Amino acid sequence: MRTLALETWAVMANRLGLPVHEYDAKPIWHKSELDRAHIVLSLQHEKRPALVLKQVFKEVSEGKLVATAETQANVHRAMGNGVLGAPDILGIDHSRRAVLMYAAKGRTADVMLASGGDKAGVLGHLGAWLGAFHKATYREDRAFRPRFMVDHIARLTDEVRGGHRAIPKPDAFLYHATRLAAHAKAAEGAATRSAQCHGDFNLRNAIIDGASVSVVDFHVARDAPRGFDIARILVDAAALYEPTPDPDTVLNRTHFLAFCNAYGDDLAADQSLPFVLRTRLLVDWVAIPKSRLIRSQRQHQRFKGLLRLAEATLT
Repeated sequence: MRTLALETWAVMANRLGLPVHEYDAKPIWHKSELDRAHIVLSLQHEKRPALVLKQVFKEVSEGKLVATAETQANVHRAMGNGVLGAPDILGIDHSRRAVLMYAAKGRTADVMLASGGDKAGVLGHLGAWLGAFHKATYREDRAFRPRFMVDHIARLTDEVRGGHRAIPKPDAFLYHATRLAAHAKAAEGAATRSAQCHGDFNLRNAIIDGASVSVVDFHVARDAPRGFDIARILVDAAALYEPTPDPDTVLNRTHFLAFCNAYGDDLAADQSLPFVLRTRLLVDWVAIPKSRLIRSQRQHQRFKGLLRLAEATLT
């Protein structure tokens, strides 16, 4: 994959008039599995901005990389060149399934929290970025309807109960999942807003450098209630780094308010959030491999955190 990616870099650089051999090209990530294979190159230059090339060789959904890169380019235009945004896309090669973009400076939110960084500060940065993203892609004010999420969890519950979906601790999952519907009533009709959904807004996709926050790895553009992105990032942070979760906010109250205040728009008053957060932790649960032997260390850590969140929020 490295050799092919270097060839792709040379082709795209020449097309853009970039001095190929002046860049130091190094692989920083690769994955090779039965249904997916991709590589990421870091491209450093002494005088020019750093770049990143991502090339896919196998993907579950054909054309996904190119489609998500186009989404990121649109987000960059919508959010502008300020301190909160997404790296600009320099080029897309459809035939080679490759994307070349500017590199984001800084450290991921995950690295910052794992190294003991200020939780309230990191969550404030994440809230500020997401608030700006949702403002730039705002669609409409709306009344929240929990029925679709209740039905989705009910289908997952049926699959687990029938043995069609293998997950860790299925009995515990069924116990907590059956308690979700009781929380739907409080969310019914809650005033919320819809905007473009990032789709996978997690701690590894947000890069922080001082007051600047850049986010990558967007899913194909679609609209959704804002709580979807909010729940994705807050459950990720709480499962990994929150030892004392609040029943309604998954984070402790101080960290939750740091996120909400930075997001703005009176987010803490959105009565749909407690329900969406509870739903998200159940969705994350079923994505964890059943066998401890095939879980990564991070997946195992997240699963322990999800159990802790379920005990706090769905009992």
